[in-house]
Amino acid sequence: MGDPVHNHTLRSMVIVLLLFAVIGGIAGFLWAAPRWTATDRDRVVAARMEPYQQLNLKDFEDATPSHYYVDMRLIAQYVREGEYAKPPGVDAAGIPFIDHTHDVVVTDLDSATYDPITISQYALGRYEEYLHGEEAAITDFLIQAEWLRDHLEHDGTLPIGFAVPSRDLEPGWISAMAQGEAISVFVRAYVETADEEYLAAALSAFEPFTRSVQEGGVTCRDEAGTWLEEYPQYPPSHVLNGEIFAAFGLYDLLRVTDDDIVRELLDDTADTLVDNLYRYEHDGWVIYELGSDQLAGKTYYPLQIDQLRALGALVNDDRITSIANRWAEPLEHESRWLIKRSFVRARERIEAKLGD
Repeated sequence: MGDPVHNHTLRSMVIVLLLFAVIGGIAGFLWAAPRWTATDRDRVVAARMEPYQQLNLKDFEDATPSHYYVDMRLIAQYVREGEYAKPPGVDAAGIPFIDHTHDVVVTDLDSATYDPITISQYALGRYEEYLHGEEAAITDFLIQAEWLRDHLEHDGTLPIGFAVPSRDLEPGWISAMAQGEAISVFVRAYVETADEEYLAAALSAFEPFTRSVQEGGVTCRDEAGTWLEEYPQYPPSHVLNGEIFAAFGLYDLLRVTDDDIVRELLDDTADTLVDNLYRYEHDGWVIYELGSDQLAGKTYYPLQIDQLRALGALVNDDRITSIANRWAEPLEHESRWLIKRSFVRARERIEAKLGD
């Protein structure tokens, strides 16, 4: 047996060294963690920099659509302030247009173009302003609704008049987002005026949802499920915000028609999202589309969260809502999220060193 005093001293030294190692490791981690998570903090800051169309769930369960599910008054403000074309941002008839000589957009055209998406969003923004007491806004809303109705093609499509070279789309392409948002405008115009032509327009604008992209429609069905495509391209991009805007249109149409075909498509779309939302998660954040690893930008990230919360409420699916709440953690519980990200970043560095 060794000297008890010596053994005790040795044990004490080992314990002290281990304590110093633990304390040093914790101190080193606390020192390094903020540097490791700098990119994560930058993303949170960027997501809070600009306003976006926020959640607007009011009176969404009856058969008379009113408030849109995200607040489009911001888009009406953008039109007036010249975000898309120099103020007043509308033509002599009151229709918004995009002036490609004024702003950098997705197309290389050098002339003004009417965009059904911008017109629909402006209409929904003006309608929200009407619901908040601006009586004159209903006139603007109905001007947009009439323009959209009059520009429906015989097959129910609303062609978009500018090119998107990055997606190989020439003028005349169609979008599930444009179709869905126009439906949301039409059903509100129908509720306001009782004009059956607007209900007919909504039903007509739904027709492209019954056709695949290959058949000149806006729906994509693959092994993963049913998708509503903002961009009709191959391979499909599955843009998340565009899909949800399109789904809002289906819900609005279902509210006024109770149509089984519409309900089935909406249910299939919601189920597909539930099964595939994990695919949008990348590096602790969320991507814009499945066609690339492009992270959702500073306005799209919080918008996607509120869109999901709205959709979860509309289709009464807590699975969608729970995913939205998880995605919202960086914005609503930043400190807790950054602590988790610190451990993730530490693991990444360890794995990288082991890999070397």
